[in-house]
Amino acid sequence: MAELKTTISSLEAKKLNQSTIKNLKLAILHTVPNPKFPHKSISQKELCEKAGCGSNVISAFIIGRNNITLINLLSVCRALDLDPSCIITNRELTTTQIEFQKALNNLDDIKLSKIISLIDEL
Repeated sequence: MAELKTTISSLEAKKLNQSTIKNLKLAILHTVPNPKFPHKSISQKELCEKAGCGSNVISAFIIGRNNITLINLLSVCRALDLDPSCIITNRELTTTQIEFQKALNNLDDIKLSKIISLIDEL
């Protein structure tokens, strides 16, 4: 029975890891100008400086050469104005969900209260 629990936990951990990696890559690609999202204004170099990590860390992660450490993941999330809990999830996010999360992180309490009221009305 212990083996079954370990196997299920391992599978769940692997799924969480895969979705986290996809979500963070999407968030980075959504922020850094590239052919998919040319309207974004922060360069990869600026993102790395803001996150306090080398440019090779981000580029190696995006192309799949290296994984990202937890410290760098948290730093990149902070640099992207994203709550790490929206990235570290077992479901893959859409570009719209990431954009919404970033917008929420930049609102003050009064504006958040208004948004909550609007959502309650739906």
